[in-house]
Amino acid sequence: MSKLIVEENGERRVFKLSGGVLTVGSGAEARLRLTSPDVAEIHLELELSETGILVRPRPGVTPAQVSGVAISHEKSLGFGKVIQIGSARVWVEAEGVPAGSGADVRRSGKRVLKPKTAPVSRSVVKRGRPRVEQGAPVWLITGGIITAVAVGLIVLKVMFDKSVRHEVAGLDATIAAIRNHIQLSQLDVAEEKVVWAVERASPTERRALEALRGEIDASKRRNQLVVAHRTGFKWMKTYLENYGDRYLAGEPESYKVRLFVKRLYEFKRRWPEHPRIEWVERELRRLEGAVDLVSAPTWDDVEWEVRFLVAGKPRSYASAFALLDGILPRLESDEEIVALRMRKEELVLERAEYHKDRLRQAEFEYKENEDPAMAVWWLVNSILELGDPGMADEAAEILVKFPNAAGLLLGYQESHPDMFEGVLKNDVVKAWAETAGFSP
Repeated sequence: MSKLIVEENGERRVFKLSGGVLTVGSGAEARLRLTSPDVAEIHLELELSETGILVRPRPGVTPAQVSGVAISHEKSLGFGKVIQIGSARVWVEAEGVPAGSGADVRRSGKRVLKPKTAPVSRSVVKRGRPRVEQGAPVWLITGGIITAVAVGLIVLKVMFDKSVRHEVAGLDATIAAIRNHIQLSQLDVAEEKVVWAVERASPTERRALEALRGEIDASKRRNQLVVAHRTGFKWMKTYLENYGDRYLAGEPESYKVRLFVKRLYEFKRRWPEHPRIEWVERELRRLEGAVDLVSAPTWDDVEWEVRFLVAGKPRSYASAFALLDGILPRLESDEEIVALRMRKEELVLERAEYHKDRLRQAEFEYKENEDPAMAVWWLVNSILELGDPGMADEAAEILVKFPNAAGLLLGYQESHPDMFEGVLKNDVVKAWAETAGFSP
């Protein structure tokens, strides 16, 4: 008997898990009910196997993740692998089963003893005069050979015809299976079968297979959009909706509005097909003319934005330094003094301490919390956002030593494509990718 463990909303539930298929979701028909808002009514299926558990995602849902990698088709996982479904974490632990004694036991329960050696056969040898056998006539032997050859040729022709018919029937079955895999969002499996079938297909069948390949590519793009849109929803909540509720009520200062408008444009650039893009467009039209993003920012604009860039976690020191260094040549007297003090005493000193703190956090997530995906998250942010090559390389050296670094990074290709492209530009990561044969 195995144990199914669920962590959600700060609580842990443990269930005994036997054979059969377990549906997981937020709806009434799900055998395992989750309460997270981003979980579909039937999100996926789990089935216990000898070595772990089979995960079958339902078509059209936001893919669950394992170690930061999205699961878009049926996948076999070992015991103890954590499946992230929305904000819930699910995994299966195996309980020990006593090993057998190795004896051959019948239904009666009695041990069957097997002889160590086989019994010796005692045969009786009879002696007598040797006999001379008469051979068959030559004409009979020749006729038999000719007949055997003719029969053999007929058999070979029949076998060849059957083989051809079987090949055609097998290819038809493969094409039907590919369509089924596409419907079930098992896209990697479908793609592998397309590659196999193309080599054996006729010109007409190749055209059908190429059409299926197009469907696979389109489905992959849709899945990538689903993952990207989920990230966009979180970004919008934090950087637009919460910011607007807190700082834009009444008659806000222009520098507060300016940062909000900059974030609206950033959202539009990163998620142009997002379901909430119309809301972003309306906000931009409403605030048109309220701020000037074409002219150089004032000191008030820069100071306000810098303080937001280095508040909370994760922080973007790279962007903060770029803003300060860009405005310093234009500042005079008191403003210049304030800007230089901010750069030296706040950004430089705080960045060094923040870097050490994030490395400790990544180590904790990996070793103590057993969450390599979160460890990678902090390391990737350090590589991209600290604005210091030495600190970035130090974080990268830790990242590339993770056993499943390639799989963990590939998850960013769908959920955070900008971060994925950026981290591959780091010299340490680039050298590791070339040596390890990592090709996204």
